[in-house]
Amino acid sequence: MFDNPIAAGKKAETKLAGLLATNNLPFSLMDVLTPLCKDIFPDSKIAQELALQRTKATQIVRKSIAVSYKEAFYDTIGARQALESRLTAGSGTIRRDSVARRERDYESNQSSHGVR
Repeated sequence: MFDNPIAAGKKAETKLAGLLATNNLPFSLMDVLTPLCKDIFPDSKIAQELALQRTKATQIVRKSIAVSYKEAFYDTIGARQALESRLTAGSGTIRRDSVARRERDYESNQSSHGVR
């Protein structure tokens, strides 16, 4: 099914990190789940390639998944340049707070509807 088990393992790691983020599970779960998967599926090359612990899962969520959600958010509310110019003009603190509030609302709405 998969020609490259290393690439498939990376994809599995990303999906497992996404599982943690979308279901509000602790990242420390990966310290137990990864060895468990290797034990349960000893004949799976993908499971044997998993090297996901809490630190790596945190970085995948912060540097990959969160970036994708932020880009989708900015695409939804309008051009990023327009938003940035509004933030830097005038009383930026109030505007930044409202943007952060809208971003939180958007992310909670996306996760509650199962959007990935």
